[in-house]
Amino acid sequence: MRSASAARASRTIWAEYYIIRNDDTGHRFLDILAERARSGVEVRLLYDAVGSLGLDRHRLRAIAEANGRTEAFLPINPLRRRWALHLRNHRKMVVVDGEIASPAA
Repeated sequence: MRSASAARASRTIWAEYYIIRNDDTGHRFLDILAERARSGVEVRLLYDAVGSLGLDRHRLRAIAEANGRTEAFLPINPLRRRWALHLRNHRKMVVVDGEIASPAA
């Protein structure tokens, strides 16, 4: 089986992350997603609203403007009566062209 890499995706990138930091690594990851979406790759990103609190909104917007989809999981809503902190998970998963991406890819 070949190694999957988001930078080489040709059809799809589906990613779920608890924490995407507002640092060089997080910026590079979001920039790759935006670039691949601009080239026609189906990009979907699900990130935790609390774990990724300082996320660069401009980079998320770049993904959306390139027809990618980004969604915050359990956004913070102070008006909601019940907080669901127990539903958060710490998954980090990337599926590229139907294959699970490996960290070394």
